[in-house]
Amino acid sequence: MVGTSISANDVSDASHELQFLVAEASEPVRQHICLALVAIGVRCLPASTSEEARTVLGEQRVDAALIDMDNEEIAGEELVGELN
Repeated sequence: MVGTSISANDVSDASHELQFLVAEASEPVRQHICLALVAIGVRCLPASTSEEARTVLGEQRVDAALIDMDNEEIAGEELVGELN
């Protein structure tokens, strides 16, 4: 879909707002990703460590996850293995 934009309204059902976990150790990167998600109507659930990400996953319904795979503070491969 090169050149095609979609919004959360295009892919979500009317019963809930999409929620994305953003597990990213770098605060500026995490903030930019969240700003972009919010701009298209997606709720951002930020986490700066694996522990924070696990807390979010345990407490919130998450539709998708963006996970930092290159940082020791975010054990990306372990988190991916824990996703249902």
